[in-house]
Amino acid sequence: MRRFVFLLALLLPLAASAQPLGDAPVGRLYAGWTVRSADGRVGPLPMAVPGTIHPSLVRAGVISDPLFGANEQAAAWVDTTTWVVETTFDAPPMGDPWLVFDGIDTYADVFLNDAPLFSARNAFRPHEANVRGRLRPTGNRLVVRFRPTVREAEAAARAYPIRLPESPRVFARTPQYRFGWDWGPRLVGAGLPRPVRLEDRARLHATGLHADVQRLTNDRADVSVRTIVRTRAPGPATVRVALGGRTVATRRVALRAGDNAVAVPVVVRNPVRWEPANSGRPGAPHRYRLSVTVEQGGEVWSHTQTLGLRTVRVDRTGGGFTFVVNGRPVYAKGANVVPMTLVYPATRERIEQVLGAAIDAGMNTVRVWGGGVYEDDVFYDVADSLGLMVWQDFMFSSAFYPSDNAFLDEVRQEAGYNVQRLRHHPSVVLWCGGNEVREGWFNWGWQRQLGYSAQDSVHAWRGYERLFEGVLAEAVARHAGGVPYWPNSPSHGWGRDVAYREGDVHFWGVWWGRMPFEAYRRRVGRFNSEYGMQAYPVWKTVETFADTLSEANPAFRNHQKHPTGFETLRHYALQTFGRGDTLGLDALRRDDLPAYAFLTQAMQAEGIGMALEAHRANAPRTGGSLYWQLNDVWPVVSWASVDHFGRTKPLHYRTRVLNRTVAPVADSTGIVRIATDTIAAARLMVQVDVWDGATGVETPQWGVSTTAVKTVRVPSGPASTAVPGLRLAAGQVARVRVTDANGRTLADTRVLRDGAWRLPMYDPGLRWTVDGRALVFTADRPALGVWVETVEGVNLSVNYIDVWPGEARRLVLPPGVDPARVRVRSLHDLCLR
Repeated sequence: MRRFVFLLALLLPLAASAQPLGDAPVGRLYAGWTVRSADGRVGPLPMAVPGTIHPSLVRAGVISDPLFGANEQAAAWVDTTTWVVETTFDAPPMGDPWLVFDGIDTYADVFLNDAPLFSARNAFRPHEANVRGRLRPTGNRLVVRFRPTVREAEAAARAYPIRLPESPRVFARTPQYRFGWDWGPRLVGAGLPRPVRLEDRARLHATGLHADVQRLTNDRADVSVRTIVRTRAPGPATVRVALGGRTVATRRVALRAGDNAVAVPVVVRNPVRWEPANSGRPGAPHRYRLSVTVEQGGEVWSHTQTLGLRTVRVDRTGGGFTFVVNGRPVYAKGANVVPMTLVYPATRERIEQVLGAAIDAGMNTVRVWGGGVYEDDVFYDVADSLGLMVWQDFMFSSAFYPSDNAFLDEVRQEAGYNVQRLRHHPSVVLWCGGNEVREGWFNWGWQRQLGYSAQDSVHAWRGYERLFEGVLAEAVARHAGGVPYWPNSPSHGWGRDVAYREGDVHFWGVWWGRMPFEAYRRRVGRFNSEYGMQAYPVWKTVETFADTLSEANPAFRNHQKHPTGFETLRHYALQTFGRGDTLGLDALRRDDLPAYAFLTQAMQAEGIGMALEAHRANAPRTGGSLYWQLNDVWPVVSWASVDHFGRTKPLHYRTRVLNRTVAPVADSTGIVRIATDTIAAARLMVQVDVWDGATGVETPQWGVSTTAVKTVRVPSGPASTAVPGLRLAAGQVARVRVTDANGRTLADTRVLRDGAWRLPMYDPGLRWTVDGRALVFTADRPALGVWVETVEGVNLSVNYIDVWPGEARRLVLPPGVDPARVRVRSLHDLCLR
C-alpha cells in the first residue's frame, strides 16, 4: 500500500501537460522510453515521459517509497548517478523538422542517431534543435544522457571566483526545493518533466499569441492582439480575431519568409472585467474566449485561449504595498504555495484541489514561491477561472546566485520564456525577482560566515544588481504587458523597524524568533507576505509517516525537516495551551500523540488567526496578508493548512471565517472592529453577546456604516449613548453577528481580546448526538474550536466550529464516514492543569 501511495503521488502528475501556446503541428514522443544507469547496474527500465527518474525506480523495486520513514536517505545515490534515458521512434515526412523539449532537468547531452544535438543546463526553459537531414523514416534513436546535477553544481561552485551562500545548489537552474527544504525532502534526480515533440516548421503557424490591453473603461476596451506568424512562403495572408465565436476584427497582411510580427487592433464594447474572487467586488473572474486564425495560400493555423480584461498596479504611496485592480484597491487575502508534488508538473486534479482550497478558505491571492517551479499553464488557467491573483516569484530563493555571463544568459532566456508564456493570464498580477535573497544578504550574516573581503562583497552585490535589477527587471518591462515587478521579497528583514513602514515583510519573529503570538498585533507590515506556525497534519496523514508513530523514532522524525521543529513546537505548546506544564505536556506527547497533534493544530489555527485579525484590523494601511504556507509537497509536519493528501487542518476553517468579506476582529487593545472588503458603503447591523465565565450579557443592536477596504469600530452602545469602541476585557468571549439591511447574515463569529490560550478553560458542557449522517452539538457555555476528525481522514465542509449556548449546531458527515468512530476535540480539552 505504501508503494501505491508513492506512485499515486508521483506518477499521476506525469500525464498532465498542456500543449504550449502556438505550436506547429505536433507529434508527441511519449511512448517507449527507458531509463538505465550509465554504469550498467540499473536497467533498462520502462520510464514515463513526461517524468523523472524516481518513479521508475520505485515501480521496478530498485528503491523503496521515499515518502515513507527514512527511505529518502537510502535513495540518495540516485542524485549522484549518471542516467541514460532513450526511445526509438518513426518520423513522418516533414519539410522543416524540429525536435523540442519543453523541459530537461537539468544537465544533459542529447543525441539523435548517435550524433550530438545539444547540451542542456536549465530545467526552466525549453530546448530545441533543427533535425533536418538527421531523421530516418523509421528507427530513430533519441538518447538523453543526464550528468548528475549535484556533481555539476559542485564543479561550478569550485570554479567560481568566490564562495556563494547556499552553494552548490545556486549554480543549478533546477527546482531549488529538491535539494531539501525545511518542509521537504532532498530528491534531486533527473528527467524529462515536460513534453518532448517533433514540429514541422515548414507549415504556417504562429507563436507568442497575447492580447495587450491598452485602454480599459466601462464603455470600451482597446486591445492589441499580437502574434508572431512564421511561414516559408512570402505572400498575403488574412488574420481573423474572434471573441466568443464572433469575428471582431480582420486584417490583411503581407508576410515575408520567416517570422512576422502581426498586431490586430480590437475594440470590445461594454467590456466585462476580470475581478478577483472573495474581494467583495461586483462581478466575477470573467474571461472571453479569444480565437485567432491565420490563412495563407490554402493553409490555416488557428488557436483559442482565454482573455481576461483587467488592469493592475501596486500602490506604493507613502511606503505602502496594495494591489490596485481595475482602478480599485484589493486587500490581498491568501497564502504562499510551494510545489504540489515531488515530480512536477502537477495534475489538473491536484492543482484544482489546492487552489480550490484557497478559494474555500476565502482567499483571493496565492504567491508562487521562488524556490519551486514555474507552474504549468494549467495552474494559471485554474487560477484565472477561480479569480485568484497570483504573485509570481522568479525561481530564486534564500541564497546569492552567480553573475557570470553564461549564467545570466541562461536566466535571460528563462525569464523571457516564462514571462511571455504567462502574460496572457489575468491572474498574474506581480512578478517578483525572488525570495529572501536581499534579506539574507543584509540580515543573515553571510559575509561574515563566508569570510568575505571587501572585494568579495562588492563582487557578490554587483551580481545581485545585475540579476534582480537588471536581467529580471528587463524581462518584465519588455514582455509582461504592464504587470508590475518587485525586485525581491521581503523589502527588509523582520528585525528592522523599517520593515513595518514600507514594502512587504516576512515576519518570522513568531517561530524563528520564538516571540509570543501577541507579537503579530505589534508587528504589522504594509504587506505581510510571509509568516507562519507549524502543526501536525491530520492524523490519518501522520499514520503514513513510519511504522512507529513517535517523535523519538528517527524515521518518524525524518518527516519534520526544520532543524529545531519539534522543539520549537514544544516551546509554543508550553507557552500557550500547555500553560508551562512541562511534565503534563511531555506526557501528552509520549502517551497520546493524536491529542498532542490536535494541540499543535489548534495552536496554529489560533496563532495565525490572531495574525489574520491584526492585519485586517490595520487595513487599508495594510494591503494584504499571505501566510506560510497553503500546501505540502509530501506528508510532513509543516506550516501548511492543507496537507499533502488534501486534508484540511483547523487553520483552514479559521482562515475561512476571518477572510469573509465582512469580518469582526479585535485590535491590540481589545476594541472590536468590523473589517470589510465591500466596494460601496453599506448599512450593517451588529449584535454582540459577551460571556465572562458562565454569565452571558447581550448588548443591543445598532447600525454601523462601512466603506471600502477599511475597518470601523463597533460602538459601545446605541447611537444616542455610544462611546467609540466596544472594548473587550481579558477573559471575555464575544459572539459578533453582522447582518445587512435586509437581515442577511454576513458574519457570525467569536472575537477575543487575547488569544484563546489566555482564556480560563472552563468545562463548556459540550454534548453531541448522532442524527442520521449529522452530528448535533449543544453546550451550556461557549464551546470554542470544536474539531471533528474522522478515522477515514475525510474533510468536512464545515469544521472547527464554535457552539453557543441555547443553539444546536449540525455538522453533516460525508458519505462513508462512520459517525460512531469520529474523534471530537475542542480548545477546552487543551488545558493541561
